[in-house]
Amino acid sequence: MHHSDDLLPMTPGLLEKLGLGATGKFPEGKLVEHDEGEIQFAVRTFEGKVIIEWGKSVKWIGMNATQALELAACLIRHAASTFLISGDPAERPR
Repeated sequence: MHHSDDLLPMTPGLLEKLGLGATGKFPEGKLVEHDEGEIQFAVRTFEGKVIIEWGKSVKWIGMNATQALELAACLIRHAASTFLISGDPAERPR
């Protein structure tokens, strides 16, 4: 796995269009006192990797079961499409 505090390259203006990061809303109330509320994020592929871009630094996320299943399905779709296009880079000789 990889991680960074900086965003990966993307089409200019896309970050602003996506509106990634905190929304300032609490559609399901606060989970705990330090809950910062709803977050918009994107899942995409980049150089054979599945990337989740949060738009801000995040220590934890909480979601209901439906949201967790939707995220899992999204990650699986992106992983499957990346695998079909380029194969599994982990299995390529270095």
